Amino acid sequence: MFPALHAKKVLLGISGSIAAFKTPFLVRALIKAGAEVQVVMTPASKSFVAPLSLSTVSNKPVYSEFVEKFNFNNLSEEEKIDKLSTLKWQNFENPTNHNFFLKKS
Repeated sequence: MFPALHAKKVLLGISGSIAAFKTPFLVRALIKAGAEVQVVMTPASKSFVAPLSLSTVSNKPVYSEFVEKFNFNNLSEEEKIDKLSTLKWQNFENPTNHNFFLKKS
């Protein structure tokens, strides 16, 4: 279907928007196309889609506590790098992702 997605890693960040309720369909389509999908959610997104449904579709745990409770201000550089490893897991490096999650913490 989409050979460019085969064996690619996709980090899907979901924020609080009405469009979030369609993300299980997107995750399923990405996996069907051969991608490996990791989902990260903001607290507001849980009002639109349940983390359990996304975890079930992606066959991976959904990260949301990372965004809710993580405080970068009190960490060493090494600890910051460790916590951002989820963001670096993806194939496509997008600096706006890092900026978004840093602002949310």
